[in-house]
Amino acid sequence: RQAELARGLHCSADRLKWHIRAAPELASVRWQDLTWPSRLKPIGAVLGHAIVIFLILFFMPISAFITNLGKLVKAGPLWAAVAPTIGLQIMMAFLPSILLTVFGLCFVLRAEMWAQHHLQVWYYVFQVIFVILVTAIGTSLFESIQKIAKEPLSFPRTLAVHMPSATHFYMNYIVLQWSAYCLDTLRLDNLVKFYLYRTLYTPDEAVAKTEPEDQSYQGFGSRYARLAIIMAVCIIFSTLSPLVAPLAVIHFALCRLTYGYLIVFAETRKPDTGGAFWVTALKHIQVATLIYALLMVGVLSSRAPNGIPAAIASPSILFVLWSFYYLDNAYDWKKLPFEIIVKTESLRRCWDVLDKDEAYVQPELLDDKDTDSRQDLTAATAGCGCGGGARGRGFDEGDDDEEKAGRPAAEAAPAAASSAGARGAEGGEAADAALAGDRRSATRWGPLP
Repeated sequence: RQAELARGLHCSADRLKWHIRAAPELASVRWQDLTWPSRLKPIGAVLGHAIVIFLILFFMPISAFITNLGKLVKAGPLWAAVAPTIGLQIMMAFLPSILLTVFGLCFVLRAEMWAQHHLQVWYYVFQVIFVILVTAIGTSLFESIQKIAKEPLSFPRTLAVHMPSATHFYMNYIVLQWSAYCLDTLRLDNLVKFYLYRTLYTPDEAVAKTEPEDQSYQGFGSRYARLAIIMAVCIIFSTLSPLVAPLAVIHFALCRLTYGYLIVFAETRKPDTGGAFWVTALKHIQVATLIYALLMVGVLSSRAPNGIPAAIASPSILFVLWSFYYLDNAYDWKKLPFEIIVKTESLRRCWDVLDKDEAYVQPELLDDKDTDSRQDLTAATAGCGCGGGARGRGFDEGDDDEEKAGRPAAEAAPAAASSAGARGAEGGEAADAALAGDRRSATRWGPLP
């Protein structure tokens, strides 16, 4: 509660003098960014966005230039087969590293995870343009932008003309991603680095030096962008080709197996952003839904005998835009409502009082509010699987014995506590022992959010 009050304080009349925000985790802080002069921050942001836009506009020409250089090399039939796509492959392989370098040099991010968040946003933009819309854009992004600016209403029809014929390409695109997840599970980069470092350091030091994995490609930003683009392909093309949907289901099942293992058991823990990646991914899905609505309106307008089906489907575009605005503005996901914070502190305070070893609080003497708070907390933990027999990871093996031994004491706690008042000091010691059993049978509580 005090932290939320501090974030809402106005320290001076000049709003530009003080900026109060939630601090990132200590391990993620970019200390060099805190030394930037305030007057240079807007200049760096403008320069960074200009470089990113330059990459978007000249991505295809640069890829074509590298491809033409590759074709000049005469290295046999194998190279001749790879050369036509080498430009695009090189650009897409180095794009996350290039973007992270731009963000690190030009933006004041204060934490490494916010660099990953910027990567998630812009990497998704690149993939939408050069993976999904590439068939409609063609070889020149300039010409496509000029055409859309002159005739905005022709954009759905342009999508309908070019995109339906590419559904088989996207099915192959999804299937080809499956092998990448198998390679991700092996963590070959970390394995090679471990064997190299092991020749110079102890095994424990070698393991420490191999972590974390490559954050440009295996970081949260890049992963979220790649998963969002597969979901976008499923949403956009599953109506045109229903086989896209089951392939996407298999894809995300493999993702669940791969990242469920890597994040939990193999990789080091990453700093938490409080849901920034998830909310941005939801917005990316909304963008995919907008493209789907535009495509369907174009398909109906070009293939229907009249304009009635397209007119019926057109309001869906406005609904998608309204949904995007509502998601972006209606939900305050960055901060908890104050009433929830107060209630959480009340529950925490009740348990802190009851859990003190040096003090005994007789449950019968608690007022109705504290008793209801304890019951609410117990019911909430039982509903989420935190209490009773369902326990999270991190318990010792001896906890089962403690719980079995503590359960009878917990059941006898109210009776022992009632008799304690009549038996004096001796009864008080018995009540303390009973309440200690109640504590042992309960779940170990971590800090509540």
